[in-house]
Amino acid sequence: GNVLNQDVSRYLLWLFQGLESNQRDIKLIFLSILKEYLDVGEVTHVSPFIPMILHKMQQFFEHIMQYELLNPTIQIFQHICKIYQPLFKIHFQDVVDLLVGWSLDPQLPDTNLNLIFECFLEYHTIWLENISFSVDLLGKFLTDMEALIEDQRDPLPTRISKLLCFINCFTA
Repeated sequence: GNVLNQDVSRYLLWLFQGLESNQRDIKLIFLSILKEYLDVGEVTHVSPFIPMILHKMQQFFEHIMQYELLNPTIQIFQHICKIYQPLFKIHFQDVVDLLVGWSLDPQLPDTNLNLIFECFLEYHTIWLENISFSVDLLGKFLTDMEALIEDQRDPLPTRISKLLCFINCFTA
């Protein structure tokens, strides 16, 4: 067991080093390898590594700059939430903050936006367990929407586009 755990640790470290590549296609390959590992790995063998995977994936998610990397990253979080929800709960607020941030991007492709909204729905039990976080987030939404309406720096069509993103996210 210990030898296998060391091999898995090295394997995962190799995977996360691959995610540090400057090439988007390389990152996509390593994300698909990680997703496959999570899909086929036995829960009892994978679960000891989920805290590290969540930590590394959250760090990766915080630095994503390309739309193409969003869906595979989000799908990994979805999988972890479904199978390892108690472990995912620790990262829930941070992941949701990142998802909300992306959902407010007016240029975000519909495929990404739809997956983000799907996540919001899938996380329903965790939302209910974190009512204070949910209420705080709604308060921030309303404050940000008011500030957006009052901000005269952007032209009206840009403000309307941003406001629609807020409304979409708010109603998801």
